[in-house]
Amino acid sequence: MRIKLRNNIPIPNAMTSLSGDFIYEYRGKWLDVDTKYLFRNSFNVSIDNKIIRIHNNYVSEIVDDVRLGLSVCVPCGELKPTTDNYICSICGKVLYELVPGSKIPEKGFDPVSLIESCFH
Repeated sequence: MRIKLRNNIPIPNAMTSLSGDFIYEYRGKWLDVDTKYLFRNSFNVSIDNKIIRIHNNYVSEIVDDVRLGLSVCVPCGELKPTTDNYICSICGKVLYELVPGSKIPEKGFDPVSLIESCFH
């Protein structure tokens, strides 16, 4: 999974965090996403052994989005294919679609290996 940062990211100011400086420095570039943890509105990328969280607002394109058709339980982290049952089988809380409205791809989709690949 890869993301491309927007070109028109504002210049960070004195109050900006490390991630703000990083995001500005890498504007317009493609970055590999760390898929160990998946989020609905942000992405983790690893540069120089630092994990930087990048919000959707800074992303212009996504390629090979592994979140499509998956839901996650926020309290316990259970990740599973999106179905009509939005209740976590582990803790009973509500599951949230990682990409709202996305459907599971039908051809060649193997949810078990996809979920397992997210944790390696």
